[in-house]
Amino acid sequence: MNATPVIAIHGGAGTLLKSAMNSETEARYLASLNAILSAGQRVLAEGGSALDAVTEAVRLLENDPFFNAGHGAVFTAAGTHELDASVMDGATLEAGAISLRDTGEESGARGAPRARRQ
Repeated sequence: MNATPVIAIHGGAGTLLKSAMNSETEARYLASLNAILSAGQRVLAEGGSALDAVTEAVRLLENDPFFNAGHGAVFTAAGTHELDASVMDGATLEAGAISLRDTGEESGARGAPRARRQ
């Protein structure tokens, strides 16, 4: 059997009603999603691993302010951010994760929030 690799993404949690968007905004969302999918598919087409493809897709989602992840993440009720991410390689079962809790306090490193190991 010769399988064709595919990638699936979503733009984050929350409610985004189509009725609240104009056609230009909708087109920008769809263009971003298509560009991100294309980038992930390109990694696979060039012989990259599934882990490489999904990592690239997530990196692009998190750097796009349209989506509820990373750069576009929603603020907590306290006006801070609480973010986490994890990934697993299904072939080896190796996994990694990271979490960030922005307390709103400066850490001394250009105002970047402190990260700590759990």
